[in-house]
Amino acid sequence: MSEPDLAYSDDARRASEQVTLHLLAHPDNVHGFVALRLADGGSDGVLYDSREAAVAAKFPNEALYIYIQVQPGFTPKIAQRILEIHRQSYEAYRRLTSVDTPNLELIIPQRIEDVLR
Repeated sequence: MSEPDLAYSDDARRASEQVTLHLLAHPDNVHGFVALRLADGGSDGVLYDSREAAVAAKFPNEALYIYIQVQPGFTPKIAQRILEIHRQSYEAYRRLTSVDTPNLELIIPQRIEDVLR
């Protein structure tokens, strides 16, 4: 673990590790999806072929997860921010995911200053 990673929560590091693990284990399927728990950033260890399949597998608790496409660069910093935003949305009673609307996602604005940090 690099020194800057210590600034992020265990949940963020766990989420980043789950995505990276799937990327390393399935380099030919970088378009799969992983379901990450909002509670702790953990996963069930399954790589789903689509977002819809991941959402359906988590029914009736699909709102307690976020669904991330496996791709390089999902760092603890990114995981921390995504977990924070989705948790805030969940606490504000905005259930973003359901089996009826599996492709509904937050669009997270990003400033250039945040990218350069």
